[in-house]
Amino acid sequence: MKIAESDYKSSQYLFNGARYPQAVYLLCQGIEKILKAAHVEIAKIAPKKIHRLENIAKESGLGISEEQYELLTDLSKHYSRVRYPDISGVSYNTKKKVEPIMQSGKDIYLWVRKQLRNQ
Repeated sequence: MKIAESDYKSSQYLFNGARYPQAVYLLCQGIEKILKAAHVEIAKIAPKKIHRLENIAKESGLGISEEQYELLTDLSKHYSRVRYPDISGVSYNTKKKVEPIMQSGKDIYLWVRKQLRNQ
């Protein structure tokens, strides 16, 4: 949980500093870690070593909605694309492009955090 929170806060800091690809990456890292915390706390299972956010959420015991599943699927696409400089330099290079990604990620992150006791 501490590392998830650190990644999430770092993503906000990077976004505010116009480091957009890095902000998206760390946002997804924070979401991945908090979803895996839900595995431990709610589902009482060790999370798999996977990175697809929607798959992690599905097995977490959170009971995510279809809308949240779609948001996580979209975030997973960004999570993998942002790793490639040729893609991130074009697709994640402005506040206007990245802000909706950051907002949907923030909504998911905060919702999951609210579901957990050990926040």
